[in-house]
Amino acid sequence: LGAAFTANYGDLTASAADTADGHLDSYYANLFGRYQSKRWAHTLILTGGWNDAKLNRTVDYGAGSYRTEGNTNGWGLGAMYELTYDIYLNENKSSILQPLFNASVVTTRMDGYRETGAGNAGLSVDKQEWTTGTLALGGRWMGLVGSNLFGREALAELRVNAAQDLGDDRGETAVGFLANPGYTQQVRGAKVGRTALQIGAGLSVPVGTQGTIFVNGNADIRNGASSLNGSIGYRYDF
Repeated sequence: LGAAFTANYGDLTASAADTADGHLDSYYANLFGRYQSKRWAHTLILTGGWNDAKLNRTVDYGAGSYRTEGNTNGWGLGAMYELTYDIYLNENKSSILQPLFNASVVTTRMDGYRETGAGNAGLSVDKQEWTTGTLALGGRWMGLVGSNLFGREALAELRVNAAQDLGDDRGETAVGFLANPGYTQQVRGAKVGRTALQIGAGLSVPVGTQGTIFVNGNADIRNGASSLNGSIGYRYDF
């Protein structure tokens, strides 16, 4: 059993459609549980999050310009379940191959906002709601390595998944001018592929009797959008 809190702080600068800048700050709380019976293991992660977003726009017209401000908040809920089966690759069980299946669902809500600073020329942006589910099949290898490299036994991990998204594949909302609330347009975000190849690797090196230094890297590759991320940290077990 475990719990975690995450804070993300992001800044935005854009040059399309005049200029814009802002931020998107996100805060998440996670509850984690894992149960193993013989070779079968079940993992459940529950997530709740809150977002704070701000966007400033500078609009040029002829010899002049004006600047607007917009603020909004949102929240999200998510759940992920994973099932694995251990296949031992050696007699001392220090190298394990795990076929895995996982399913997740995430629902997100962002409030609408009305820009200030430009009078009736400001934009009115409606709320956004989207829910996405993901099914994945793949495998994970875990093994103890590096007794001659690190001076102690470290845990290495490699992961490969094929994932399929279901449900909403893009955000969508109504945008219009404050001067004419009866005339709005539906604006949709970029559409990306629903099928992804997910690759990950990790290394955990024990420090003392209860501490661990860990390094993780992940890639999500799909049509129209790919992402890479990595993390390094210290974990204390008690």
